Amino acid sequence: MNPTAYIVDDEPKARELIRTLLAKRHPNVRLLGEAADAHTAAEEVREKAPQILFLDVDLGGLDGFDLLKRIDPVDPLVIFTTGKGEHAVEAFRVRAHDFLVKPISGPRFDEAVLGALKALEQRAPNAPHGMVVSDHQLALPDARGLTMLHLDDLLYCTTRTTTPKCSAVARPSPSS
Repeated sequence: MNPTAYIVDDEPKARELIRTLLAKRHPNVRLLGEAADAHTAAEEVREKAPQILFLDVDLGGLDGFDLLKRIDPVDPLVIFTTGKGEHAVEAFRVRAHDFLVKPISGPRFDEAVLGALKALEQRAPNAPHGMVVSDHQLALPDARGLTMLHLDDLLYCTTRTTTPKCSAVARPSPSS
């Protein structure tokens, strides 16, 4: 499956440049969408769960740092794209994968994207999302860590993002 990306920048020309660089230099990266503001982006990023997020800091109103707080539990690799280098320290403090200062050059863009793709390969689990821990239990990753689920209680599981969502029958507690 191709890696996915999303662009958040209030400048149309900046979004266009990133979109063009992706299409021409990294056609294997599938662009899921783009937004000019943090409100629109927060909703779409939570829904679409891109693996790479190109994120401007100054978005007018809420900034890129505010957006990152609003997209949990989605955890993309963040490549900041901003005109102000002074944001770099804060960007790396809040989990930036890379930091590009505008104007963005092709070679520097390639370096950031290739680094993100390599990190995604290392992030990919070698085992299935769920892990059988006994003949009767399944450990499923969720936003809190792992949830133990008795196999007899499992109704179904679906995945729209990297985190599976499962439905199970509630077990009555043993009476004493």
